[in-house]
Amino acid sequence: RIFVYSRPGYELGPLVTEDNVQVFTEVPQMAISASFIRKSLQNGKSVRYMLSDAVHDYLMETNLYRD
Repeated sequence: RIFVYSRPGYELGPLVTEDNVQVFTEVPQMAISASFIRKSLQNGKSVRYMLSDAVHDYLMETNLYRD
């Protein structure tokens, strides 16, 4: 299933519609992007509390974005 979460300051694009997305979810919003996470990893900063355990573990095991 595809979940869509809105981000502060960003509109959902025209391709995101109820026809192609299964679940629109309202959650507390935080201004964290994938770019921010990648840059944090590249700079040796912890992203532990920004990701699920499974995603965090995968990124640590593969050294993705840290090299």
